[in-house]
Amino acid sequence: MRIKNKHNFVQRIIFVIIVILIIVFLTKYQLFRTNKSDQANQFYKMGREYSRNNDIYEVIEMYEKAIELDPDNPDYYAKLGDVYLKDHAYNKAIEFYKYAVDLDSNNSEFAGNLGWIYFEWNMFDFAEEMFNRSLELNQNNYLSYVGLGMISLRINNSLKAKEMLQKAIGINPDDERIYADYGREYHMLEDYDQSIIMFKKALEINPKTVHMLSYARVLIKSQKYNEAQNVIEQYLEQSHEEYKPYFLLGVLYHQQGENTKANQMFNKAINVNPDDHWVYNRIGGYYDEIDEYEKAKEFYKKSLEKNSKTNTCPYEGLGAIYYEQGDYDTAKKYLNKGIEIGPDAEFRKYNTLAKIYISEGKIKEARQLLEKSIENYPHEHNLEARDLLANIT
Repeated sequence: MRIKNKHNFVQRIIFVIIVILIIVFLTKYQLFRTNKSDQANQFYKMGREYSRNNDIYEVIEMYEKAIELDPDNPDYYAKLGDVYLKDHAYNKAIEFYKYAVDLDSNNSEFAGNLGWIYFEWNMFDFAEEMFNRSLELNQNNYLSYVGLGMISLRINNSLKAKEMLQKAIGINPDDERIYADYGREYHMLEDYDQSIIMFKKALEINPKTVHMLSYARVLIKSQKYNEAQNVIEQYLEQSHEEYKPYFLLGVLYHQQGENTKANQMFNKAINVNPDDHWVYNRIGGYYDEIDEYEKAKEFYKKSLEKNSKTNTCPYEGLGAIYYEQGDYDTAKKYLNKGIEIGPDAEFRKYNTLAKIYISEGKIKEARQLLEKSIENYPHEHNLEARDLLANIT
């Protein structure tokens, strides 16, 4: 009997020790997890600080470290997606927002944001799917109705576009972004009168917003230069900390033949954000659009000096300019580099490079590029690739 009691006592001791060990292990594991989570949050906060200074490399590095330490946090993936979206690296933005949506499948905002990225990349079927998913999760997510309205405008379904506008306004009539988004879309479609109407409504709700600059762009396109200048100057009364208003004044002066004033404004834009590659891209893109190629090349190259790792736009722009000037070797250098760093960003560099290969009799290489172009952009905005492919098949 004594032996049996002793045996039971030993079993209890062993059981207690095992329980203690389990508790210690779980405590340490939880502490380890907490420490990693806290460290991840610190990197996340640092990334947000860097974003205020437009230091994109540091922002990306901080968010990537946060994800490495806490890979199950969907917010970190979404924030990294936002960074790539701001830099127009849509393929990367989609990649990270997909992770966010997978990790938090009930988040209406994540689904809607992914829909907007698809929309910006002209992938309307995927955009529509995500906007509808967003509304299934939250029928009051009015910005997803706006997204569906934008798609409707693109496919010339004006009745549905107006229906979606009314639904969005019905949920939140005080958000000027609803009208501003429609204003930008009408601007893109070159319906400047409707665009002006929408921006005026947006500014009636909130007269002191960044939408003033979008409104000014439409006024410039409509050659209403005095009105545009007044709007930009009103905006500058609120903020002198960004390049965009000075850039727009440069465009405004240049279109009126006042080149000296235009150059002064472009230089002001650069001085406000001297390390932001987008200011150089914008100026280069403007000169490119009006066929002043030498100036365009100058600013595209300056943009690459600021960011040559994720900045695909100047590679595409330089490639297209050298193609137009008949310098195919230099064009290929820039276009191939653009494809290397952004294989899924923009389709025009594939088309331009394919045209060079066609002229050189390299039909197989041209076909591969055009097929990739159509794979990336299988919609009506990429008719050039389909036409080129049809002519060489």
